Amino acid sequence: MQRGLTGIAILTLAPLAACTDQASNPAPPRLKEPLVLKEQASTIRIPVAIPLKELEAAINAEVPQVLERIDEPQQACIKTKSKLLPDISCRLVGTVRRGPIRLTGSGNVLRLSMPVSAVVRAENIGKIIKRETATGAMNVTARVTLGLSRDWRPHAKVAADYNWTNKIGIDFLGRRITFASKVDPKLRQILSGLERTLPRHLDKVQARSQVQRIWAKGFTSVRVKTEPQIWARFTPERVGFSGYSEGWALYTEQLADEMGMYEGDPLGKVGYLQSLLFRATRLVVDSGMHAKRWSREKATDYFIATTGIARGRSQGEIDRYTVWPGQACSYKIGHTVWVRLRDEAKAKAGANWDPRQFHEVLRKGAMPLAVLDRVVRGRMA
Repeated sequence: MQRGLTGIAILTLAPLAACTDQASNPAPPRLKEPLVLKEQASTIRIPVAIPLKELEAAINAEVPQVLERIDEPQQACIKTKSKLLPDISCRLVGTVRRGPIRLTGSGNVLRLSMPVSAVVRAENIGKIIKRETATGAMNVTARVTLGLSRDWRPHAKVAADYNWTNKIGIDFLGRRITFASKVDPKLRQILSGLERTLPRHLDKVQARSQVQRIWAKGFTSVRVKTEPQIWARFTPERVGFSGYSEGWALYTEQLADEMGMYEGDPLGKVGYLQSLLFRATRLVVDSGMHAKRWSREKATDYFIATTGIARGRSQGEIDRYTVWPGQACSYKIGHTVWVRLRDEAKAKAGANWDPRQFHEVLRKGAMPLAVLDRVVRGRMA
């Protein structure tokens, strides 16, 4: 996900009193005419939170605990395939029960697990043995892939896998009476039913309403400055999360240092440290201008004094922060979050720490930093 905002118009209602005109450092020209841009299709992607515990409880309430009751009259339990010996008949009676259904996972892929146990009695076997009881157990696992269709209808695809850990059966006269074939069709029916059950519960999340609220905010005029008054109206073209992406970029710069890539290269190490100072200075000047009402000149002087960057480039940076409040802060804030989460995951993993496993979170795509925090902590659990 990437986020960029295309401005439709910026209306200035009063002169910028904080700006000073100097021959050596002129202010940027004032925009007098509306900015006209070519219309483009807009796309928005947002994370939609699904409380797994609530979804898990709803599924457990809907799927019966007794999956199947077996009560079949006297029939051929073992076919002898002999003209001399008759088939061995018996009556089958039993129940198949499930244990608690558990859901784990994140993103659009969930993992479902369900323990199943079966107790089946074969009665009046060959009209010789009155009763024999067999027990069996299995653990059903399923990969559930969630999605939304173009008309906002949720859907789910269930790919199941199960094997009997203790296959139910009875040995009689050197032959095996098995009952798995009586149970497996019911299990397939239950798992198939989840593809209809899950979307019904996912629909309660009301993803369309969540997107509509966020989308509407993108078309709302906002006052970006009170004195003098400046109003702006924005149209979202792409929505992303620079704290995630730019923070990751700074995190990888730090990884290079941790991997020893600056060993024997003192100038390279100085450049790396100067870049960190540059990003940290952005936090000060951005908040200074937009929260402390610093003037353009004060912000520029602080930037030069702290980073040593020449006035021309420093002034360009300050003008960028003036019209894009908060964006420059996302670099260092995102970097801090990435490093904190990495260090917490490393401490929890201990001797089992593998940075490649931590970096697997990238496969889930860009997301807000708060969501990244929840996803990483979920992977730690």
